[in-house]
Amino acid sequence: PEWEGDAEWELAGTLGFLWEDTICRALTMAGVPLVEVGELEPDGILCSPDRIEIDPVLGLVVWDAKMTWKSIRKSPPTQRWRWLAQMKSYCRALNTLVCRIPALYACGNYAPPAPVLVGVEIEFTQQELAENWQMIVSTANTLRRRATQP
Repeated sequence: PEWEGDAEWELAGTLGFLWEDTICRALTMAGVPLVEVGELEPDGILCSPDRIEIDPVLGLVVWDAKMTWKSIRKSPPTQRWRWLAQMKSYCRALNTLVCRIPALYACGNYAPPAPVLVGVEIEFTQQELAENWQMIVSTANTLRRRATQP
C-alpha cells in the first residue's frame, strides 16, 4: 500500500488492530459468544471479518470493529461507504443480512477531541448485498485485467 513505510499511518493501522482485539476480548468476557472465522474467498475475493456471533434471535451476525480519526458528526458508521461495502461483502460471504460494528472515534466530534464509542447494528436486504457484490466483483475483474495489461 502507498502508506507502507509511513510511520504515522502504520501506527494508525496498529491502533485499529489493537482496538479490534480489545473490543472483541471485552465482548467475549461480557458473555457475547464471538467466534473467529478466518479468511473467506468467495469468487476469488478475500474477506476477513473480525468475528461472527450466533444470535438466538437473528441467527448469524457479522462483527467488524472499526477505528477512525474522522469526526463522528461528519462521518457516522451508517454513512461510511467503505465500511458499508465491506460489511455487505462479509454478510454475503457468510449468507447473513446482519452486521454489528463497534466503532471507536478516537477524537469523537472534535469539540473537544475525546474518544467516543458507537455500536451499530445494520440489517441489509438481499438486494443490497447482491448489488454490492456485483460492484465488488466488477471492480476486482477490472483491476485484474489492468494488472495483466502491458
